[in-house]
Amino acid sequence: MNRMHWPLAVLLCWLPLAGTGSEAENASVEALIEALQSKDLPARRNAAYDLDQLGRQAAPAVAALMVALDDADQQVWSRSASALAGIGPSAEPAISKLVAGLSDGGQRAYRYGYALSQIGPAALPVLLETLQAEQPPARGGAARSLGWMGPPAGSAVPALLELLDDAEATVAVLSAEALGRIGHVAPLVAALAHESPARRRGAAAALGHMANPPLDALEPLLKATQDADATVRGQALLTVGTFGEATIPPLPQLVAAVADTQANVRAAAVTALTQARPHSLPAVALLIPHLSQERPEVVLSAARALGRFGAAAKDAIPALIATLTTLDPPADDTTLPRTFRRIGPESIAPLAKLLQSDSPRLLKMAATCLERFGPGAAVALPALETHREHTDPAVSTAVQTAIAKIAPSP
Repeated sequence: MNRMHWPLAVLLCWLPLAGTGSEAENASVEALIEALQSKDLPARRNAAYDLDQLGRQAAPAVAALMVALDDADQQVWSRSASALAGIGPSAEPAISKLVAGLSDGGQRAYRYGYALSQIGPAALPVLLETLQAEQPPARGGAARSLGWMGPPAGSAVPALLELLDDAEATVAVLSAEALGRIGHVAPLVAALAHESPARRRGAAAALGHMANPPLDALEPLLKATQDADATVRGQALLTVGTFGEATIPPLPQLVAAVADTQANVRAAAVTALTQARPHSLPAVALLIPHLSQERPEVVLSAARALGRFGAAAKDAIPALIATLTTLDPPADDTTLPRTFRRIGPESIAPLAKLLQSDSPRLLKMAATCLERFGPGAAVALPALETHREHTDPAVSTAVQTAIAKIAPSP
C-alpha cells in the first residue's frame, strides 16, 4: 500500500497549482491538519509524518498537533511531537502540554523533552519548575530537555547541580548529562569540592559529557581521583580518560589506580587508559610491574589494561607468562587468555613452551590461552597432542578443547 492516502495525495498534488509560495504551502498545511483529525488511522499517520517533514512551515498546525499528542496510536503522537520540535519557537503554545507528558516516562517523555528543547528559552521557566516535581520521570525529563537546549539553558545550572544529589539515580545521571551539554565549567569544578559525594561524582560525570574536554578542569579532576569516596574516584578517572593528549603527564596516576582497593576504581582506571589511546601507550611500561603484585585482583586489572593496547603491549608478554606460573585465577576468569589473544601471535610461542611443564595447572592454563588463537596456534599442536590423554581430567579436557579449536575437524 502506498504511504500516502490516495484522496489526500491527489489533493496535495493539485494544491501547488492553485497558488504560489506561502499561499500554496498554507493550503497544503490546512489539508494536512484536516487529515490529522481524520478517523482514518493511515490518514492521520501520513498527515503527522508530512507535517514533521515540513519543519517550521508546519507552524499553522500547532493546535492540531497538540490535540494529536493524545492520539492512541504511537506513530501519530510521536510524529506529532517531532513535528512540534521541527516548528521550534513557534510551537510555544504546546509547552504546557508537552511538559505534562514528561511524567509519563519512556518514549513519550523522550520525544516531548526534545520538542521542548527545540522550542527554546520560552520553555525554560516551566522546565525549571518541573525540576522540582514529585515524579522522578518528570524531573529527569526536564533535566534531559534542558541539556538538549544547551548553553541557552544556563540559568538551570544551579537547580541541576542540586539534582546531582537526587535519590533517584536516573535523575542524577540525566542531570549530569544536562550539565555537560550546557557546558558551564566553573560551577562543575567548584562542585568537585562539595561535601556531598553524589554532587562530586555528578560534577565529574558532567565534565566528561562536554563536547570538548575542559582543560582547566583537568587538575581538579586529577585531585578527585584521590577522593575518599570510591564512586567519585572512579568517575573522575573515567572523565580524565576523555582528555586525549592531555592525559600523558598524569599517566602514572592513572596506572596507580589499577591497584586501588575498590573494584569499580580499578575497572575505571582500565577504561580511562583505554579511552586515552593512543596517547596512553606509554602506560604499557608502567603497567608491567603491576603484574608482579601480590594481590591477584591488581594483577588481573593490569593484565586487562595491557590487553586493551593489543600488539603495542608485546613487551609485557614475558611478565604475563611469569604471571601464569604464579597466579591461580578463578576458573571462570578469562582475563589472561583474552589478554594474550589481544596482544597477538607473538604470545603463541611462549605459551607453547609452557606445555613442557610438569604442572597440571600450568598445562591447563597454557592450553586455555592457546585455544583463543584458533588455527593461528597450529605450531602448538604437537605439544598439545602429547597431553591429550593426560591423567588429570582438567588438563586433558582443556587440551582436547584447544586442539578442537586449533585444528577443527573437516
